[in-house]
Amino acid sequence: MIEFTFKFTKEWLGAKASNTYILPEIIFDPSLVLSPYIFLLGLLFADRAFDRVDSEEVLVLASQLPRLRIRDECNELRL
Repeated sequence: MIEFTFKFTKEWLGAKASNTYILPEIIFDPSLVLSPYIFLLGLLFADRAFDRVDSEEVLVLASQLPRLRIRDECNELRL
């Protein structure tokens, strides 16, 4: 499951509560091309949306995902 919380998108009329969008688990079948995961992650990689964490390598390609390491003190990696 992937959760996205957008920040700094509702500043025109003052701060508002942020929305969190949840994408369900990937289903591996021929329709994977139409998966919201693939579409959204493709956009995020194209825009280089992932920040550095403690001078570690930035994710820029989908092929780097298998090497993704979540630090011991974290249960998630923040965007």
